[in-house]
Amino acid sequence: MSSCSLNFVVINTRGSSSVQPFMDTLSALYAKYEPVEISVQAGGSTSGISSVLDGTSNIGNASRSPRDQVLVNPRTTQQW
Repeated sequence: MSSCSLNFVVINTRGSSSVQPFMDTLSALYAKYEPVEISVQAGGSTSGISSVLDGTSNIGNASRSPRDQVLVNPRTTQQW
């Protein structure tokens, strides 16, 4: 096992299908510079937000603003 494989990271993203083409491009470019695999899945903005809340995704892609009850949840307060 090489040292590169020891540092390999998998990042799971899920959410808005309208954001998916951007995330596909971004993940391919990012993987050229970092030892990372980014799994990009569509399913809708609600799916993306829910997957962050339940811990099944690291990043939830949304093409709409989250509802107020999501904004008060500590798992979803980091906005970029």
